[in-house]
Amino acid sequence: MAAKEDSSIVRLRPGRPRLDETNDRILQTAMTVIREVGIARMSLDEVAARAGVSKPTIYRRWSGKTDLAVAAIVEACRPEGPPASGRPLHDIVELLSYFRAHFEANIQLTTLGSLLQESNQTPDLLTAFRDSAIRRFRAHFIELVEGARREGLMRDDGTVAVTVEMLIGAYYARAIVGDSFSDQWPLELLNGSGLLTDFGRRTLAAMGEQRPLLAAHKR
Repeated sequence: MAAKEDSSIVRLRPGRPRLDETNDRILQTAMTVIREVGIARMSLDEVAARAGVSKPTIYRRWSGKTDLAVAAIVEACRPEGPPASGRPLHDIVELLSYFRAHFEANIQLTTLGSLLQESNQTPDLLTAFRDSAIRRFRAHFIELVEGARREGLMRDDGTVAVTVEMLIGAYYARAIVGDSFSDQWPLELLNGSGLLTDFGRRTLAAMGEQRPLLAAHKR
């Protein structure tokens, strides 16, 4: 005879644990506060109130404000990036577009300024940003530039590292000056950079004619 199931047992529906949901909400709220007022002025009281949790709930997960800020930055900076197509120049264009959209949606210049300003007092914050975002993007760009050089799309008369610094730095330079970006900015950057071979310029021109660049990549 089959055993009768105890009706008092509550069957939980499959889904994400509430602990993870609470962590995510706190981290997202902390990053929002950081973007609005900076790291120095961020308070755990403000984060707790906005996230709808108590301060002890935060302290059970992170040791204090700096620990929470590091975790929030790492989570916000975690880039996935567009999928590789096997076409290096195409992938560089897509990664430039994604890099810009990811930075503007998740980091912003005000946060970067706050990280630099606080680096003497809390160097872990800047280290977290460098490790979780900048170095990962840089490694991806290096791989793509090396592939573009092997296929004769980009010139090889300079180091790969300098080429990547020019591409990434071009975004920061334009953003700091306050110039607007068009959806075709990555194509315009590569076309005017002097980094492409004749074959690379023809390939880039064909890319611009065949399809519009995705307006934005969302994290």
